[in-house]
Amino acid sequence: MLAALSGVGCGEVNAMGEVVIFSAVRGVVTSQGKPVAGAKLQREAKWAWGKETLTDATTTAPDGSFSFPALTRRMLLGSFLPHEPSVQQKITIEANGKSHLAWSLLKQNYETNGELMYFDDQRGLVPLRDRSQPMRITCKLENTEHRSGKVFGICDFD
Repeated sequence: MLAALSGVGCGEVNAMGEVVIFSAVRGVVTSQGKPVAGAKLQREAKWAWGKETLTDATTTAPDGSFSFPALTRRMLLGSFLPHEPSVQQKITIEANGKSHLAWSLLKQNYETNGELMYFDDQRGLVPLRDRSQPMRITCKLENTEHRSGKVFGICDFD
């Protein structure tokens, strides 16, 4: 079900220099409350430090579900040299002859589920939800693009 180009390992920047470019994400695609089978999802991550664009794709199951594994990479110098992480993430859904922007985000950390962090003027850096749990989203094709935490698109976090 999944054709993926991903690295090995996962987690935050560590002594071995492994970083999470795009955390694992699971979800479901629906239209008017019904699952959309056979929708094609394309994921892209443009990693500034590595000067690399990572892509993979999957297709929804009969119940509308899909999943992407974590995309990780190794970076030895970046583990020691100061820099600002920058990964432009995007997921698009092709269904019923239309293209939908499901997810657009500039990830500015290398943490597992770091996509769930956002800056609140009152509270500072806060998680959208429990970061110890896998990211789960619901993508309703009838939705208009909107912001859910820092993520822009038609999907909402479960």
